[in-house]
Amino acid sequence: MTSQTSPVPNIFGAMATTCWCINLLPQIRRNYRTKTTTGLPASMLVLWAASGALSSVYAYSQRFSIALILQPNSFAFFCSVSLAQCLVRWRMRKAICLVVALVAAFGVVETILILALRWAHRSGWPVLLIGAVACLLDLAGFLPLPFELMKRRGRIVGISFLFLGLDWLGFAFSLVALTTQHPFDLLFGTTAAICCAIWSGTVISHLTWLFRTRELRKCAKEAGLTFDQYEDGIYWQAQGLDVSRALRGFFSDKKRAGVTVEEV
Repeated sequence: MTSQTSPVPNIFGAMATTCWCINLLPQIRRNYRTKTTTGLPASMLVLWAASGALSSVYAYSQRFSIALILQPNSFAFFCSVSLAQCLVRWRMRKAICLVVALVAAFGVVETILILALRWAHRSGWPVLLIGAVACLLDLAGFLPLPFELMKRRGRIVGISFLFLGLDWLGFAFSLVALTTQHPFDLLFGTTAAICCAIWSGTVISHLTWLFRTRELRKCAKEAGLTFDQYEDGIYWQAQGLDVSRALRGFFSDKKRAGVTVEEV
């Protein structure tokens, strides 16, 4: 692929980088302020961090703009910070050690892959494979999201709306940057479009929840309570489908049944 000369991809790439450099800061602040990460799946952050590392390798190998090379690295770093908040239960020393270990691991992997791809660049397919895996990891990071929404009947819990908006803008600007470069990168462009659609659907889900609970929230406000403190609101919210709990219960029942059969 030829080097990028048009300023337009660099401009929109820089805008995307700006969004992705700061998008997780509101989420990290929210986690720290509330001292809880309920509703923020750790698996999502792991997959996104790994995707960021591989995306940087792919962008470097494809000679993207500098902004589009730096962008996934910054995102992977902040994903690591937020992941540490999810896993270490607010023990600062362990959190710092975890972030340093993750960043170091991603740095080593990126260096090895970049050096390896320089040697294999003529064949083309190794670079495409790295890009495909990065995109799949990015999309796979969204898989826990619908289960969280089903559990809470469409409500967004634990995810900062400012983070969501900045992430959506990052994908949108990145999509424009990729569209205005020649040739268009179909792999990353398609991924950016799908991610924009997923976040849009998530917002629609929460707006639907707000519409469905408008009367309950009004009654809770009149009673001087929040929705989560209002008895009817608690009951309504508890009717969501907790897939993970249902699966744990199913396999637990199967295990108990197996033990009973063996005893007989």
